[in-house]
Amino acid sequence: MASRHTHGVNHIDRVVEYVRSSFWVIPAVSAVLSVAAGFGLVAVDRTTTGSFGFTGGAEAARSVLSTIAAAMITFTGLVFSITIVALQLASSQFSPRVMRTFLRDNASKVALATFVATFSFAFTVLRATRTDDVPGISVNLAIILVFVSVGVFIHYINHTAHAIRASAIIDSVAAETRDSIERCHPAEPAAPGSAPELSGKPLTVRNERGPGVVTGFDAQRIVSVARAAGAIVVLRVGVGDFVPRDGALLDLYGAEAEDCAVAACVSLGRERTMQQDPAFGLRQLVDLAARALSPGVNDPTTAVQAIDQLHDALRRLAVRPMHPGRVADDDGVVRLVLPVKAWEDFVSLAVDEIRIYGAGSLQVLRRLRGMLDDLLDLTEEARHPPLREQLRLLTSAAEREFPDERDRRVAGLGDAQGLGS
Repeated sequence: MASRHTHGVNHIDRVVEYVRSSFWVIPAVSAVLSVAAGFGLVAVDRTTTGSFGFTGGAEAARSVLSTIAAAMITFTGLVFSITIVALQLASSQFSPRVMRTFLRDNASKVALATFVATFSFAFTVLRATRTDDVPGISVNLAIILVFVSVGVFIHYINHTAHAIRASAIIDSVAAETRDSIERCHPAEPAAPGSAPELSGKPLTVRNERGPGVVTGFDAQRIVSVARAAGAIVVLRVGVGDFVPRDGALLDLYGAEAEDCAVAACVSLGRERTMQQDPAFGLRQLVDLAARALSPGVNDPTTAVQAIDQLHDALRRLAVRPMHPGRVADDDGVVRLVLPVKAWEDFVSLAVDEIRIYGAGSLQVLRRLRGMLDDLLDLTEEARHPPLREQLRLLTSAAEREFPDERDRRVAGLGDAQGLGS
């Protein structure tokens, strides 16, 4: 089998994901804008007369501005410290995967941006304040920004106190999972085309970008390039898969390597994201449930909260067509074949580990059974086998864990609350 190494480039979605998960971008932009605003307002002050409500002289202005700048540095350090503590708490008590939820939290970024902007503005105006020229408008705006910063700080404390609750973290992960399902599993997908006939020896394209996780791929670009080269592209890895350096990325059928450089359309990152990977959302919810069911935590109620959101995600997937694993061009010719997750894969991901870790909890077994019974009522017959298999496994788990007949009978009753009334 022929093979070829090729370099790739980052995709726009990876850049967007990086910006959304970075703490420094919004504060940095706010600092630049506030410095520009400081220079601009000082220039306006110098073309106008009057103090505009500021009655102190140059020394008073310098004192006010230096106090504001020092206070904002303190505020910024405090917000940074609180955020780090929240990240440590989320990583140790819930799951390292949910740290992304805090890194993407807009409240923390807005708080940091507000304090950095106030500091930068005050420091810029302080530098421009002269003995014979007091920028009254600028000083007054700096004072206003202080009151805004205090309000933002109070909101940040309240937001963080609520954000570190288990229910808030679960809801945040679930909301992002729902968005990913909407993007990746539309109710009316494009026609996939018939399975292509793959003939001849394929050219294997390998990863030369270093190890990484497949975070997504540009299907339309792959199809466009493959069509122009008269090729069929078969991805060897799916979204969420780890690819080592030199690992196979894809096979090319019917085209020379020089005519079909499609490896650049596959994006690699350090960790999975939900941009094109709704299964990663289910993975995080399962991790939260598994941590809650660990002997050191023993919190089945939190596990049930995670199951509630898994239930909602599976209901959404249950009524949507699964991705066929083929993408055709405008002429209906399949140009891209890729590995995808089937309905049974999602069911297994959502249930297996929780069933195993929660086998000794009546609350967990009953909630899982209630979820599976509801999905059986919702789905068509073709999607029943994995659900019935999970129900059978739940029954087997109850028989192993509960020697008393009464407990086994209770465990066999589905319940939307776990125990219910």
